[in-house]
Amino acid sequence: MRTDQLTWSDTRGWQPSAGVRNGAQLVLYFGASDALRTDAWFRELQTMYPNAHIVGCSSGGQIQHAEFSETGIAAIAVDFAATRLRIATESVVNPSQSRTYGAALGRQLSDKELVGVFVLSDGLNVNGSELVRGLLSELGSTVRVSGGLAGDGARFAKTRVGADALPQPSTIAAIGFYGAAVRFGFNCTRSPRPQMNGHPTTPLY
Repeated sequence: MRTDQLTWSDTRGWQPSAGVRNGAQLVLYFGASDALRTDAWFRELQTMYPNAHIVGCSSGGQIQHAEFSETGIAAIAVDFAATRLRIATESVVNPSQSRTYGAALGRQLSDKELVGVFVLSDGLNVNGSELVRGLLSELGSTVRVSGGLAGDGARFAKTRVGADALPQPSTIAAIGFYGAAVRFGFNCTRSPRPQMNGHPTTPLY
């Protein structure tokens, strides 16, 4: 596995300005809500990484050049040697159906070669505990599940999640990782219990 780390600002665009590994299969991004409302950054990523799934969300802040920032967007492009990916999404209509949405994602991703799932969810209208329970009800306990809830800085007004499309409110996205070549794990410094609201540093499971 090889990676590129990138940052975006409205004055400089993406830095570096050209993808080092334009064959990457996955780009993960986390950004300020204001930055994600525009579309130039997304179109640039599509041009830089034409073969990649582009998945991410709004956050309460992101690490850029080893520093914490509440503006702009941070991204990482990943080039896997022998790992298959699958993307699943759900639109949130009723927050009380969080477990149902999780089960639906699990059914979309279920496969005998599935090793792990990384999920990003709307942070204001989804019960993270129930979402994870729904996922595990379809995937079983042997599949690792990690991820987080999207944030909105200190405003808690609207969060955004996107998967191969511009990030939108009321969205849940999950990435399935398949094959014997991938090892899937996670860690956190906070309580591992699922939270109702938070940002990508708040674990789902």
